Amino acid sequence: MHEDRSMKENVEKVGFLWELSGAKERLKIFKADLMVEGSFDKAIEGDDGVFHTASPVLISYDHNVKETLIDPSIKGTLNVLSSCTKASSVRRVMLTSSCSAIMYSDDVQQVSPLDESHWSDLEYCKRYNSWYAMQKL
Repeated sequence: MHEDRSMKENVEKVGFLWELSGAKERLKIFKADLMVEGSFDKAIEGDDGVFHTASPVLISYDHNVKETLIDPSIKGTLNVLSSCTKASSVRRVMLTSSCSAIMYSDDVQQVSPLDESHWSDLEYCKRYNSWYAMQKL
């Protein structure tokens, strides 16, 4: 892996990471943008596994939620997956979501633990403007 030195210089965003135990010897930080295809190629190259946890989180949504939240979420995920397919070393990809993907519907029972049988309902999310939950679907 090749470390992006420009991120090392950005102390405001990543400076605290360099204080972690063993970081100076093992941590590598790369600059990437979910919306730029190929942006994750360097970071993923040579990796066995990838955890994709990033997703747009906006406090106030533009009038076009699909364009400002849903589409970027999908495009970002596809960009990461594309970088994974380019790296012959990647054997496993873990795509995470949140509890928002499984708890918004008229008939969901407040049980624990919630699981894949409790997917949020798209129409429910639209009705109550639960846009973050909708992007997680």
